[in-house]
Amino acid sequence: MDNIYKTPDAQLTDSSDYQPSRLLVDIFFWVGHLCFVIFFGAFVIDPDIKINWFIAGSMAAGSILLFLYMLALAIYASRMGRSGIVWGGLTFVFSPISLWISYPLSFTLKQSQSSKTKK
Repeated sequence: MDNIYKTPDAQLTDSSDYQPSRLLVDIFFWVGHLCFVIFFGAFVIDPDIKINWFIAGSMAAGSILLFLYMLALAIYASRMGRSGIVWGGLTFVFSPISLWISYPLSFTLKQSQSSKTKK
């Protein structure tokens, strides 16, 4: 009965295995592109379509979500110990091509040693 209050050997969150979540990066990237697919798909289906609130809303939502993707990418890079200004800023400056370059490159981000010791 004396080992009931024994503390576990390992903590629940080990700082050496900590990886920041990239969930928002993925959500903003894919949902933003989905909004643009809806926008451009409407013109493929009917080229003479008049722009209504749904089509304009999907264009606006796609633009906002892809801007939020750049912000989420900058935050994710910063949490990985990299320069968030470089990742987010260069993605913004060279968009729209940089969106498709920065997303696959974000999978190659490795956590720097200095950010591992901060956690």
